[in-house]
Order: sequence, then C-alpha cells, then structure tokens
Amino acid sequence: LRDATTVRSQRSVLLTLLLPGSLPAMLKIVLLPVGAFAAGADWARIGPWNIFDDQNGKGEAGTLACAASPAKNPDLIYAGGQNNGVSSGIIKSVDGGKHWTRNSKGLWDTRILGVWLHPDAPTGNHVFAGTHSGVYESTDGAASWTLCKETAAWGFVTSFRAGLIGGEPYLLANSEHGILTRRRAASAFSAWQRIESPGGIANNDHLSVVTTGGRTEVLTCIGGWGGGKLYYASLDAPTRATWSGPLKLPDRNYTGWATYPGQSLIFGRCSSPTACGEGVRPIGVFDTLGACQAAVNKTSPPPRGYTYQSKDPTLGGYAGHCYALSAFGPFDLHPQKGVASGRAPGFVAGEEIDCSNAAVDPRDRDHFLFSRGGEFRTYESRDGGRTVSRVASHDVGAFFVLIDSQGWYYTATQDGAFVSRDGGVGWEALHVVMHSRDGRRIDRVPHDYQRIVPDFRGDGRALSPPNPP
Repeated sequence: LRDATTVRSQRSVLLTLLLPGSLPAMLKIVLLPVGAFAAGADWARIGPWNIFDDQNGKGEAGTLACAASPAKNPDLIYAGGQNNGVSSGIIKSVDGGKHWTRNSKGLWDTRILGVWLHPDAPTGNHVFAGTHSGVYESTDGAASWTLCKETAAWGFVTSFRAGLIGGEPYLLANSEHGILTRRRAASAFSAWQRIESPGGIANNDHLSVVTTGGRTEVLTCIGGWGGGKLYYASLDAPTRATWSGPLKLPDRNYTGWATYPGQSLIFGRCSSPTACGEGVRPIGVFDTLGACQAAVNKTSPPPRGYTYQSKDPTLGGYAGHCYALSAFGPFDLHPQKGVASGRAPGFVAGEEIDCSNAAVDPRDRDHFLFSRGGEFRTYESRDGGRTVSRVASHDVGAFFVLIDSQGWYYTATQDGAFVSRDGGVGWEALHVVMHSRDGRRIDRVPHDYQRIVPDFRGDGRALSPPNPP
C-alpha cells in the first residue's frame, strides 16, 4: 500500500468496518465542500467514492480526517485519515476527486491526522502530513515523504496553521504535548521547535488560532477528548508561550431569585419521577409553577435551585412534579419544553470551562465556541470566557466546532454536520444522498465526523460562499 496505485474504490480497505447494506456509526468520513453553497442545496462531495455500493458510483468513503487543496489548482487534492486498525496513508487526486492514487512512499506511519499545504507553495507540491509519530514533509507533490526526525519524540501531530511570532511569519502545528513552530521562510526540511503545553492535547483537537497586532494566540482544550480545560496561549517565541487558564467563570453573588423558563436542572438526574440522584429532592406534585415555588420556599434546608415540570401531558409521569436542588452551577441548566427552573439568591462559585473542542473567531480573540465535555452541546463566549451561553437554537450533539474567517459557525459529531451563516440563529444540515442498486434513496444526516477543516483551500473558510468577495 506504500506504492502509488490507482484507487477507484476502497471496499477492500474497510471490509472489517462495513457489513453489506449497512452504514454503521463507526464509519469515519469527511465530506468536504468545494463549490458554491446555495441555501437549501446539498453540499458538494469530492470523494473518494463508493464503499457504499451506490448505483452511480457516488457512495461513501471512510477513514478520512483531513484534506487540503491549493486555490490555484483546485483539481489537486490531498487527503488522509485513520480509524481503529485501518489507515489510508496519503491519497491524492488530480482531477477534482474523480480518481485517487495512494502516495505513501517513505511514509512509515500511515495513520494520518492532518494534511496541509505550505502557504508559500501555490502549485501544491509542498505538503505536510501529521501522523501519530510526528511530521512528514514532501516537496514533490507527495511522490516521496521524509520524516522530520526532531518531531518523532513529540507524539502525534494533528493539524497545521500559519501564524506570527514576534511579527515574523511561522508555520504552526499542534502535537500531543505542545505547539510546534518553524519559520515560514525556512528551507524545506528545516527543524521544527516546540512550545510545551501545560498538559496533554487530544489527538482530534484542531489548532485554532487568532492573530491580533502582530501576535498569534492559540485557543485549545488541555486534557482528554472527552473533556478538558480551556486555555489561551500567546506565542512569545518559537519555544515559549504565555499560557492563560484554565479559563474560569467568575464567582457571583445574587441578591434575588432568578427564573429560567424552558430550562431544567434535573435533566438526566432522575430514574423515575420520585427517584433522583444526589442533590435532587422531589417535593410533590403541584398544579402551577407558583404552587411549586411556594413549596420550595418552605423547604429546609433552603435549596439552591428548583425545577418544575408543568402539567404538560408530553412530560408523562413527570408532569406536575416539583424538585428542590442543593446546588446550582452555571452549566447545570438544560433546555426542555414545558419546564421552568429557578436559582436562589446567594453566592454561586464560578466553574472552570470544561471543553472537548474549542474554536476561536479568527477575527476576534474574545469570541469563541466550545463543546462541553460529557454534554456535547455548543456554547459560545463573546468576552474571552468571562461569560458563556449555550447556543439554544442548536440543540443537537456537537463535538467539533469552528468559526471560519467569514464568521460562519460549524459543528459536527455523530448527530451530523451543520453550518450557521447568521451567527448561530439558523442552522443547515449536511445531507449525504445516495441511491442503492435496489432503487432506495438514502438521505443521511447523522455520521461520525472526525474533523472540520477550516482552510481546505488556504483561505480560512470551511465553505466557499456563493459570491466570494
């Protein structure tokens, strides 16, 4: 598999992951938009094709995590990925994704995490690959690869970006234990340097950067992929950064009760209407919210919050139940119809921001999205993390998040991939449409996505707008 051989189908690569006629959630795919985005239209897919036996040869491909293509040569595309025991190496297309070749000569680790083009090589022949064992580099269009040996001891390398250190252009990458740097003007195969991070970085965490006043900052989650702490890193030198974090919401002292309509404090914390976990006490069934609140005020010891399930029949056996809670935290509220909750007056300690994935707005360092560990929903901050709010209009699972250079929001996880072009007000789903040989039309939104690529064509956009400025 290390030789360049034409790949028109990848069935043999992923037979262990795919049963005939099925599309399991474990199938890892990346679908990269390359053309105009029209409202309500399907996104354009570029392959590789046909693990699913589509009658027109337009099925799915698996195990891809990243891709890159030069703006001046859009028919040239590099991609790669890995999933469990299957890895693709680098695959290449010179006809816009219609046909693919394997280009892994000299690439002794085919578990691809990141693919990136040198920003000063417009033909697309200077390519970087991030693997589990360091950075590989090619200057001949992936015909051959060379390991950057100094990176081999730094763990996996996930993604690459461009930035500034001391006003000078640099290439950046994120590794298992830090941020890798190399002067942008340096000759090919020059040595990388490393900025050590305050903890581990998950191997699916993309590098999110913002440059202000000649200095680049990184926003990243430090910890495991299921949840970590949020940090800024201001890049001071090729081997040094000022780390700020973990970001923590401020402590607050409230003087009165606050009510949160449509929000629950007990979501997922009760196994039945009268059997709940620690800190949640059922106090009875009431006809109105006011009656529940009156009962809460008489509860001893005084609770820190409450939730009332209205008499809405859709709430089933929970309808009318009132609950008192011994604690209230900034992230405890969960959207739910027919429910209202309250927070008592008094002191509420700020919490550290628990994130699985984070993305800073490349136009505003104080604006970012993050997915919260364990909950896997999208949150937003516009003041550098001093306050956060859940994106209520987007109540679907989210692991990967992104804000691109034109201000569009993206999320992706097993629930599907989504884009918002209006600051999170409205969201559109990516539909993958296939036609089986027995005549069925399959229209899928849920998939198990591995990455959102912000600079597929080097312009900082995950998606090309209909009329680029």
